[in-house]
Amino acid sequence: MKAANEMTLAELLANRTEVVFQGHVIRSARGVGWDLVYHTKLSIGSAKGFPDLVLVRFRDKRVVYMELKGLKTAIGPEQQRWIDGLVACGQEAYIFRPCDEERVQEVLR
Repeated sequence: MKAANEMTLAELLANRTEVVFQGHVIRSARGVGWDLVYHTKLSIGSAKGFPDLVLVRFRDKRVVYMELKGLKTAIGPEQQRWIDGLVACGQEAYIFRPCDEERVQEVLR
């Protein structure tokens, strides 16, 4: 039986902050061969709600859009509209939280 203050790896991953999660996703993407990884550092002047990351991989001609959220951070209506609009136009677009680690890695493969 684990002590009350011990967490499983899955629990630790699920509780990462959005910033830590984002850094991990960027490193993972680069590590598995994504050629271009774009993240707007400051959203000033950007379209409201545009996804956090745009990933491009030449070998399989993929472009993936990701909105990354903290465990309890709400998804804004503009963010949802961007994701829904991209998906409706046949693009790969996702909203992920730290607890979605396994799915993130599947998408990045």
